[in-house]
Amino acid sequence: MKINNIDFSLNDDDLNRFLARFAPPSGKISHLRIELQAGRLVVFGRANIFLNINFQAVFALSHTATEIIARLESIKPASALANLFKNKILENIADYRSFIQHDKDDDAIRIGIEKIVEKQVESANVEIVELTAAKDKLTVTLQGEMTF
Repeated sequence: MKINNIDFSLNDDDLNRFLARFAPPSGKISHLRIELQAGRLVVFGRANIFLNINFQAVFALSHTATEIIARLESIKPASALANLFKNKILENIADYRSFIQHDKDDDAIRIGIEKIVEKQVESANVEIVELTAAKDKLTVTLQGEMTF
């Protein structure tokens, strides 16, 4: 079976189930939870950087043809310690899975869509044509070809 275009929508619960399945707790990051807001993704969790730090990271969402980009807008606690280790927290998030990359120059996390899709299908050649984040709903439109 081949699919040429696909639209899918995910709510907070869907994203948190996806997170639990593909990014189980590690020694570096734990207690992860995602909440969607208009145009943003909020990630709550605990980072182990010398000591456990609870954090809330707000990311602005955008995309290229091949990646979902989450640019860090703010991190709480807004302390000198959190700011000092901001890149370490982003690195720890990126270390979770091979499809997540840390863009140090842009304080961003890049998620390669093909690396996610290829694990679910026989073959894929897709690109992201639209990404919309609203309160409680993330909608992604992929265009290309997937073979099951």
